[in-house]
Order: sequence, then C-alpha cells, then structure tokens
Amino acid sequence: MDIVTPLDLIIPTCSMVFAWLIVYSLICLVNQQRSYEWNCRLVSIFHACLVTLLSYWCGFQTGPWPFDALGYTSTPFQTLILLISFGYFIFDFIWCVYMETEGPVMLIHHVTSVLTLGYALSIGLSGSEIIAAIFGMEMTNPFLQLRWFLRETGNYQTRLAYGNDFIFMALFLYLRLGPGSILTYHTTLAEKPTILIKAGGLILYLVSIIWSILILRFARYRFFGKKKN
Repeated sequence: MDIVTPLDLIIPTCSMVFAWLIVYSLICLVNQQRSYEWNCRLVSIFHACLVTLLSYWCGFQTGPWPFDALGYTSTPFQTLILLISFGYFIFDFIWCVYMETEGPVMLIHHVTSVLTLGYALSIGLSGSEIIAAIFGMEMTNPFLQLRWFLRETGNYQTRLAYGNDFIFMALFLYLRLGPGSILTYHTTLAEKPTILIKAGGLILYLVSIIWSILILRFARYRFFGKKKN
C-alpha cells in the first residue's frame, strides 16, 4: 500500500479546516443576532447533511458495499468524504475546547474521530467501513441539533419537539445498536483492517453504547415521567 506522509496531508487538511472556518464565519456574519454556539450548531447540521448524503451515495450507490470491502484501498470519492469530515471534526474539536461547551464523552468521540480519520487518510485504507460509520453517526445529528434549538427557543414541550425526540432516539438506537453493531463485529473479525482501525471502531462503538444507555434513561423521563410546567 502507498503510505501518505503527514506532510502530504497538511495542505488538504488545513484547507478543509479553513473551509469550515469560513462557513462558520459566514453564518456568524449573516446571523449576528444569535450566539456563537447557535451558529456552530448550524455548521454541524450542514456537515451532517452533506456527509450523510455523500456517504449514502458512495457506500450504497456507487460502491463498494461497506461489508464486502473491509480494509480495502480507499477510492478517491471515499478519500474526499473522509477529508471533509476530518477537517470538520478538527474545527469542531478546537471550537468545543475553546468554548468549553462539551463534556468528556463528546470530547472522546471527537478525539477518536480525528485520530481514526487521520490514520485512515494516511494509510489510504478502510474507506468503506469508515464511510458506513460516518453515514450511521451523522444521520441522527440534525435531529440532535434541532432538540437544542427547540430548547433554546422555549419550544421543547411542543408536539414538534416530542416528535423530533422520538425520531432521534429511535433512529439513534437502531443505527448504533443494529447496523452499527454488525459493522463493528465484521470490522473487528476481518483480516485486512489494521489494529488501529479496529481500535478506533471499538472506541466509537463503546461511546455509542454509553449514549444509548443515557438516551434510554432520558426516554423514560421524557415520555413517561411527570410533566413539569
């Protein structure tokens, strides 16, 4: 395999981080009446929608099929998607650390995502399984961000908010515990993915398990707990 040196990734990575910074700056400029976190979450929605569509088209339309090409050489399309998300997660991690908005679990998720994406880009392998993981993880992100927006605007007790919570929880649990479990299982047992790719997948899966437990606990309170004015 052709190993990509760190120097080979510096320019495209810096360019992608800068591109996300430009997107964030433009949103802040147009949406000055909102907070920095509000605008950063809009960037998160944009990234999630973009890479979900690209990952779906790459993994399930153009191929190769994710479960049949574990550890294989990444295609140019896969590399582009990985680079887009790599730049975004670096930008978002720096933003979260600087603004001190996220807890340890989310920061672990960000660090693992950055390291796994960077490693996959450097070795030019495992694009298929990582694209599938991106698809499953980012599909639920817009619903997660909408929860925050509804809370901020005082609309969290509306039918829209309850419907959004239900869709988010159901979709999250299905994707992470269903196809996510299958993908993690096959990636861990496959011969071609490297040990670091397997380790990154397992860490992200364990983070998903933690979130799933928290979501189930919250679902009990949200839909069956006592309502407060």
